[in-house]
Parts: sequence; structure tokens; C-alpha cells
Amino acid sequence: MSQGPHPLIGQDIGNGLSFRYRIEDLIGSGGTGEVFVALDKQLGKRVALKLLRTHLSHDSNMRRHFEREVSLCTAIKSEHVVMVTDFGITQEGQPFYVMELLKGYTLRQLLREKGRLSVEQTKQMAIQICDGLEQAHSGVNLWSNQTQTTELVKVIHCDLKPDNIFLVSTVFGDLVKILDFGIAKLKFQGSEDSAPISGGFWGTCRYAAPEQLEDRSILDERADIYSLGMMLYEMLTGTDPFGLSKDDTTMMTWAIAHTTKIPIPLKRQPHTDHIPKELETIVMRCIEKDPAKRIASVVDLKAALVNIPDRVIGFRSKGQKARTIGLIVGTVGFSLACGMGGMRWWEVERHSKVLNKLYEEFRYEECVNYSGTLPYRRLPQNLLLWKNRCLLEWGGELGGNGLFQESFDKLLQVEIPHLRKEAIGKIDLFAGTILEKGKRAFQEGKGELAVVDAKVIPQESIHYTEAQRLMEEWRTETDRALDEIAKIKADYKQANWQGVIESARCFPAIDAWQQQIKPMVKEAQTRLGIETIPPCPN
Repeated sequence: MSQGPHPLIGQDIGNGLSFRYRIEDLIGSGGTGEVFVALDKQLGKRVALKLLRTHLSHDSNMRRHFEREVSLCTAIKSEHVVMVTDFGITQEGQPFYVMELLKGYTLRQLLREKGRLSVEQTKQMAIQICDGLEQAHSGVNLWSNQTQTTELVKVIHCDLKPDNIFLVSTVFGDLVKILDFGIAKLKFQGSEDSAPISGGFWGTCRYAAPEQLEDRSILDERADIYSLGMMLYEMLTGTDPFGLSKDDTTMMTWAIAHTTKIPIPLKRQPHTDHIPKELETIVMRCIEKDPAKRIASVVDLKAALVNIPDRVIGFRSKGQKARTIGLIVGTVGFSLACGMGGMRWWEVERHSKVLNKLYEEFRYEECVNYSGTLPYRRLPQNLLLWKNRCLLEWGGELGGNGLFQESFDKLLQVEIPHLRKEAIGKIDLFAGTILEKGKRAFQEGKGELAVVDAKVIPQESIHYTEAQRLMEEWRTETDRALDEIAKIKADYKQANWQGVIESARCFPAIDAWQQQIKPMVKEAQTRLGIETIPPCPN
């Protein structure tokens, strides 16, 4: 939920003069829109409402992209895709759509908590994702406002990642919901619509298929199979197949890994003896670089997962053993304490002394981990205080060592008001350092280094907006570089040496991209007998 008042909170909005929805809180925001909790005054229930940002409302391309996302979610009839219930345009001209309000957490949040998942949990989630993608891949009837007709179209998601997998807790286990079809590729009968937004790469490099990074026009459903394979590998091992860092890896490094690097066999990762060989084979086939060698469809992938023999060895993710012990002890403790007036104060006091000792000995990580093993559904106030103090100091240490993502994760867990205020102060301090470093890197033509840290700045920080602006600048530069690289490659293949030189004159000063065009530019210079490239005419 939002940390401060948003100007729309408390206002009624709707389609035209129908002010059906009352904005209650901000759930989250991105580059193109904001999502709110709203009260549907007509039905008396709470919904999620996504509103296109004001400055994008008059951009016809962005409006088309936004409306297409609505149409796709409406067309895909699956319990594993978020359900859209309404669409409209406010009096101010801002498009919005209304969807079911989900209560739960993302797969990314679950992986951050557990590190990795059990074989059975991974298998069940993957089967549900396959179910959610099956209709999209096989074809849906997409409504066109212009022609007032429907047309059969195949949909490739193009941005499958843990952040876009939402888990809703039910009595039968976690129900998977696939989010964000905003950059999906559509394959119409006889033609293709390659991208909802023009220019450059759209997606998430960490999970993108090789062909998505090279030529979006040839994408089919096997690109989603690759991204799902990357997620399955991470769910089972807690890492990626290329031995890269999660937080400081550049887009270029990911692109090179996906297109050229041989993935590490899943069972060569630590603590994977329990994973069936059949499951490893499935995952490794999903992340084949050649689409023709991958599992061909989500139908085939689901069948392969279902047919894995039921001889799975259980795996306890980090912290699970402690939680299991805590559950047993807590259950027994509750039974004993019922006749004793509730929680046993002497046990709370003993735990408090342990946490106090760990704090005074600067063993902050041990302090937090110990508090996670305690058999209480909700920590008593004095134990919660020690846990928050340790989180605050641990987060400060991590930030001081330059581990900003880990630092922010810990500091944002601080919940006691006066300590949280101090935690946000630390976040702002580290975020300020990140931005200063990022600005220097950007000026030196190393924008990828600026983005690496800027992207982890949370929206709770006063520097969040500036960080988003810096990343948008880098995305613009990257898009321009990708367009120019494509043009240079085309000119190079056609031996249009003058065209290569003309494109190189104004090429963005980005080290990673400069290295990619250097051999082609050098050959063009040799062919034309040019020693130096003329400067860009500004």
C-alpha cells in the first residue's frame, strides 16, 4: 500500500459522468500507469483499478497499447489470468480499466523469502501457468472497436517472470494468476502485429528468449516456453543457469548469456540431489537456445510435468525447517497455555534475552533469523522491537557495503513506526549515493551502470521519481542504440559502407553498444579509405 496520500485518494471517477469508483489507496505504480484499490459503489465491493498516467493519455500509441492490454485480458477466459470487469475514460480523458482485486503475493516475493521452492510446489505452479497460457497460445477471439468484430489471434506473453506471476492463497493451495499482457505479441491469421509499442527491446532481459533479443518478428509461443524454463530453473535452484548475479548484471550481459552461453545443468547446482532427472530434462529442454529443440507447446510441457513419477524427495527451502519446528512447538505451547492465561511470559523473556545478546554482539543477521524461528503467530511487542532493531542495523551494514538491494529489502521490513522512520532515512541516504554514482556513469557513457543500482531504489524513497527518470533516459538511449545497430547491420550486409559510417556518426556513447558495432565500422572505414569518422551534425 502507499506510504503517503495520493491526490486521487478519496475521489470518485468513472466513465464520462458515471462516477462509479471511489479511489481508496494506491497499490503500485509503473512507467505507464498506476493501480489503485477502489470501491465499486454500484456493487459495494472493492476492485483494482488501473489508470493510464496523465501525460500519456494524449499519446495515441500508448492509448492503443493500454486498450489492447484490456482486450487481451478480456479475451483470455482462464482462471489463471486476471479478470477485467470494466473499461472507461475519465472526464479528464484518462483511460482506465477495472479488474478483480487479488490478495496474495508475487512469485518474486515468495522466492525472496524462501530462496527456492520444493519440487511439488514448483511442479504445481508450472502446470497452472501452462493452463493460463494454453488458450492464449492456441488463439483467442480478440474484439476490435474499429471493425466491431472479433478476430482469432494467438498471443505470446513476451514478459513471463516471477514479478508477473501472482499467487492467491486458497484452501486448495496457491492459485496462479498471470499478470501484465501489456507487451504481448499478437499473431493474426495471415499477418502479425509485432509490438504494441514501437522501438527497441521490450521485456525483461533476465528471462527473455534468445530470439526475443535478436529479432522480435520471428517470435512464437516457444519464446514463452523459454522464459518459463528460466523461472523453473530459478524456482528449483534459487539461481540462474549462467552463474550470473541477480542484482548487478547488465542487460548486455544477460543478452550475451542467453544467446551464446551454455547453461549449467540444473543438477550441478548445489542441493539439487532431490530433483528427479526427468524434471531436470524438462527444464533444460525449455531453455534450449534453438526454438526447434525446445518443448513445442505448453500443452506438451504440462503433459511432461504431469507424467513425472511420484517419487519426489521433499526439499525444505531455507527457513522452512525452522517454521515447521515453530508450528509444532507453537501448537503444543498453545494447548498448554490455554489453561494458563495465554502466552507464557517466561519463554518470551528468555527469547528476549537471546535477541538482546545477539544485538549487543552486532550479530544482526543471526538476530533476525532467530526471531523467524520463534513459535508465535505474531511476535510479542518486545521481541518485535529487537527484531526491528536488528533489521535496521543489518540493513545499514549491507548498504554500507554497497549491497543496496539486500539493504533495502531488510530496511523495508522494519515496521515499528519510530524505527521505520529511521529505516527510510537510511534508504534515502543510500539512494542519494546511488543516484550521484549513476549520474556520473551516465555522463561517461556508461548508462548501464547507472541503471543497475537505480532500479532497486524503492518507491518509499524521496529519490524514487528521479531514479525512474534516470532509467527512462537510459531506456531511450538503449532503444535508439538498438535501432541504429539494426540499421548498421543491414547496411553492412548490403555492403552499404557509407550508410554504416552515417549511422556511426551519431551513435549513442554507450560502451557496450559501441563495442558491438566497432568491427563493422572499422571495415567500412577501410573500404572507404576514411581514417576518422566525421562528427555528428547537431
